[in-house]
Amino acid sequence: MKNTLILLLTMACPLMLMSQAYSAVFKNGDTPTDIGLRLSWEDFTKRHEQLQAKNFELVDLETARDEGERYYYGVWKERAEAPEVIVKQVPGWDSLVVLKRQMARDKYVMQDIEAYVEGEEEVYFVAWSPGTTLHKVRKLSSWTGLMNDHEELGRRELHMVDLEGFEMADGKTYYLALYHQLVPEAQTYPFRAPDPESFSTDKIYRNKSRFFLFDFEQFEKRGKPFLFGLYDAQRIGDTLIEAWDQEGLLEKAASLKEEGMELYDLDAVEY
Repeated sequence: MKNTLILLLTMACPLMLMSQAYSAVFKNGDTPTDIGLRLSWEDFTKRHEQLQAKNFELVDLETARDEGERYYYGVWKERAEAPEVIVKQVPGWDSLVVLKRQMARDKYVMQDIEAYVEGEEEVYFVAWSPGTTLHKVRKLSSWTGLMNDHEELGRRELHMVDLEGFEMADGKTYYLALYHQLVPEAQTYPFRAPDPESFSTDKIYRNKSRFFLFDFEQFEKRGKPFLFGLYDAQRIGDTLIEAWDQEGLLEKAASLKEEGMELYDLDAVEY
């Protein structure tokens, strides 16, 4: 069983000549996977429609700026019968709350969410899948508040399945957390570290306790970089890699595929 960590050099080395890099979580498996990188919004939506028609389900989405342009990224998995995944960009938190309630009434569950700021307004990049799972999305401005919220919601069997850190126009960093109601044994465990060494050390101990990484993010708070991971005991095995560019990511994905590992979570890092 594979549960290795390739240390994230991105946070340890100056990257003045680079504008973007990738982090990716690979899990045990051999599901046919399609990866979309550096796509315009038009190309992303077109790619999504084409792949969905071929029974590929969008399982992870990402957005980031590179050299002043905003790009979109996606990971699609082949299914026997892929559900209809609806992808939207939603301007403003209030609009997101209204749409989230409407989608829940229409029996759609929020599966993934990213956030970014354009001018003075935040924009939410969201994917919904058919379903009736009880879910909540929270936006908090402190790590302590997030952990208190995580503990409280956990008592109601609502477990964190996705977390995003992003900086608003006012300079404050916000945490955007998505929770799904799951069975008690599906509890998830978040961890935040200020450097790769701390993250790596913690991950080793969690793997020994049979908890494995399934979501990874890098973000800044007051100009200081942080690494964040979500763990559970349900999704076995994890390999976390860093790629300096698109070609390097695809090469590592091909290599890990030969070892029985498939791409599970992608993070595009802005510099």
